Amino acid sequence: MDLSGLCEKKTSRNVRIEDATNAKEKFVASIAVLRGLCEKKTSRHVRKEDATNAKEKFVASIAVLSGLCEKKTSRHVRNEDPTNAKENFMHENEIAKLILDSAFKIHKEVGPGLLESVYEELLAFELGKIGLSVKRQVGIPLMYESIKMEIGFRADLIVENKVIVELKSIEAILDVHKKVLLTYLKLSGLRLGLLINFNVSLLKEGIVRIVNRLNL
Repeated sequence: MDLSGLCEKKTSRNVRIEDATNAKEKFVASIAVLRGLCEKKTSRHVRKEDATNAKEKFVASIAVLSGLCEKKTSRHVRNEDPTNAKENFMHENEIAKLILDSAFKIHKEVGPGLLESVYEELLAFELGKIGLSVKRQVGIPLMYESIKMEIGFRADLIVENKVIVELKSIEAILDVHKKVLLTYLKLSGLRLGLLINFNVSLLKEGIVRIVNRLNL
């Protein structure tokens, strides 16, 4: 083999080696790039999974918190139910104190001399503000032997279905007014009545308390 042939073969081998080296480098470089892309994708995937998990945990926490709040609200509503709480637990004497406190407030603000209907309106308003149930001009039926009258009398106010309040704006309370209120209590089955005359200088002089089998 002549020298030129040997040189061509050597050159050819060098070229193939260089090509192989370049190919290897390109392959390694490609693998590196691919690995980097995979890591980035995996990282994004992990972040996405973390975000998903975090979201699920957050939603679960909100659900638990919502449940706790609903239970607490439910207990709060039961505890604050004015009908059950007051009607079942407030004694007539407690209700009477609240009524008289409101009556003193009204008398102090507007004084004596107004119509009974005005005092009735104001007292019902004040009692409603403090959460008491108030019925106005309540018709109470009267039973006499076999006869039933749908309206035997009308109570000015019935507070919390326990206390009858009769309002006056007159010169003085008479014994007959007291007996009438006692009759109202007997017919209605209630145990406490308040007779309040606003047409006085000092309201305490116009208050009469009537009881019907009430344990003080």
